[in-house]
This record gives sequence, structure tokens and C-alpha cells, in this order.
Amino acid sequence: MAPKFVVMISDVFSKPSKAMREAMANADVEDSMVLALEAKCAKLLGKEKALLVSSGTMGNLLCVMGHCQERGQEVLMGDKSHLYLSEQGHVAQLAGVFPRSVPTLKDGTHDLTTLAETISTSGVTGECRTKVICLENTHNRCGGKILPLDYLQKLYNLAQENDIKVHVDGARILNAAVGLGVPVSEITKFCDSVTFCLNKGIGAPFGSIVAGTESFIKRVRRCRKALGGEMRQLGMEAAAGLYGLDGAEETLQKDHFLAKKLVNGLKSLSSSVVTIEPEEDQTNLVFIKIDKEMSFITNLTERLMTTTEAEVKELGKEIRVGCKLWGKDIRFAICCNNNEEDIDDAIKKVCYVLRKFISEIIKD
Repeated sequence: MAPKFVVMISDVFSKPSKAMREAMANADVEDSMVLALEAKCAKLLGKEKALLVSSGTMGNLLCVMGHCQERGQEVLMGDKSHLYLSEQGHVAQLAGVFPRSVPTLKDGTHDLTTLAETISTSGVTGECRTKVICLENTHNRCGGKILPLDYLQKLYNLAQENDIKVHVDGARILNAAVGLGVPVSEITKFCDSVTFCLNKGIGAPFGSIVAGTESFIKRVRRCRKALGGEMRQLGMEAAAGLYGLDGAEETLQKDHFLAKKLVNGLKSLSSSVVTIEPEEDQTNLVFIKIDKEMSFITNLTERLMTTTEAEVKELGKEIRVGCKLWGKDIRFAICCNNNEEDIDDAIKKVCYVLRKFISEIIKD
């Protein structure tokens, strides 16, 4: 029997379903499909215009460039945000914009008083002038947390009072909408620009969307050209996005259900070494916190990808689980390709391996 591989490394590895592949195969390759996708996304997000770009990283950079039309301006972003930690500092490297970090709270928000004190709009000769506040919703490194609507409104009011823009890295913003039970436009009305990924929750093989006002998207389109991001004959990719969006709510509800099933199945592992908090799980990301040195955690994640004869005998099958390290946290990302059997197998595997590791610690 072939090994069972449960892929939860990242939801970016989601694969198109058979029906999505059929929609792609039958699509017109011309740009009309792209225009249809952009129009659908603009309406979904409650914005005037939307633009298809190659990735969320490109989308975030383009939005900063679209808002900051002079070099030497400043953007505020969380010190645990993807934009700050995982995009090569591209706003400085390529756009000439200074990224200033602000502390990220446990729930993915920022203290508004601290944020207000960090904003610089005085025009003092030696200071960068704050032009944009960047948020992340849902927040990856904070465990897929959803930013509360009342917080978003207060932050947006603060930004408007200071004549600065709000950009949302919304790679998983559809997860936020499903988690809150509101249309995504109820979230995005508190920002000036937003990106979201087509290849995470909805399973399309390619692309991200940028949305904002018509004049903003015009500037972003021009910046996209300069970065080599203008693309042609993407009808098949656009068809995948259109198909995925039609069933997105149901798909994401399933992902959230499976994440809750996983975290509840693992909570018995909680100990002085392992922290699992089911009440902290809000969307499709499950985090396990390990209070040990990095070599232990690395060995643990590598062990989840191997099997032993004794293990196969006890579990009844060969199971391998792919996950990702975030510092001393282990992250499991549920995507549209996972099902209940996958989660049941993952629970068996993780519980088996972690209990073996913990028992070894006790012996030592």
C-alpha cells in the first residue's frame, strides 16, 4: 500500500479540482476571461476596480507603489507581518519606501495609541512622512486570526484623520469573511486597497488580485508593467479563479471545520512542552507551540514525514504529514484538497509521534 501523505505545509499548495480543470480546459485563452475575473473581484470586494497580478507578494509591492508616489515616504507594518518578514523588504529594495515596524499583538492587531504615536505627518525635514498603514487579515503568524471589524473601523478613522491610506494584505481575507459570517466587502470598506490570493483557499493554480479605486488601479497597472508583470492569454488561469470564487464560501467553511477537527483531535497532547489552544483557532491554520530547542522541533517535523515498522503496525497504515515551521511553532494549513479522512490520519500520526518524543524527554 502506498504511503498516505497529508499535505498541510501551506494552502498555497492547493491543487485544482477536476471540475476546475475542466473549466480551464474549456476556457477562452483571450483576455476577456481576465476582465470578467477582475470585474467579479471588484464587485466582491466593494471596490471600483481590480487587477490580476502574479502573486500576493507582487500585489503588496504594487499597492505600496500605487500609494507612495514619491521615494522616501514611509509605510507602517506589523513586526510579525508577511509583508515585513517574508517579502525581501521589497518596498525599500524596489520602491524606495521606508518600512517602519510596529508591534503586533497576539490577535494580529496593533495598539492604536502606539500606532497613532508612530505616524509621522509633520513634514519635519529629517523625518519620513507616513503614507500607508499595512495590515494582514487573516494574520498568518498569529495563527490565522481575523481582525475585528470594530478595530478595522477605528484604525481606518485614524488613518483618514491623518490623510494616510490603509492597505490590507488579504491573502486569506475570504477566510476572514467566512469566519465572521459577513460579505468580504464589509471588511474591505475599511481600507483603500486590498490583495487576496486565488491559489490558497479557492484552489486556483495561479494569481492574486489587487483592488481599489479606478485611479489607484490605473497607477498600479503602470507599476505592474515596470516590474515585468504584464501578462497575456491568461484565460485559462482566470477561468480557474472564476470557478473557485463561485464555490468559495462552501470550500472555506469546510476548511475551517477541518481545522477545528484537527486542533480538537490534538488538544490531548497539551503538556509542559506542547501548547495547543483550540479556542485560538479561528480559520484554516492550526499552530502547535513547542517549548524546546530548535533541533528538537526540526527533528519532530522531519519525523512526521517518515515512518517505522512499529508505527505502521500500530496505526494500520503508513502516514506522512507535511507541516511548516514558524519559529518554534509548527503550523498546519488546511486547504481545499484536504478531507476528513486526511485529518483523522493526521491526528493519529501527530499524536503517535509527539507522544514518543515527549516520553523520550521524560526518560531523560
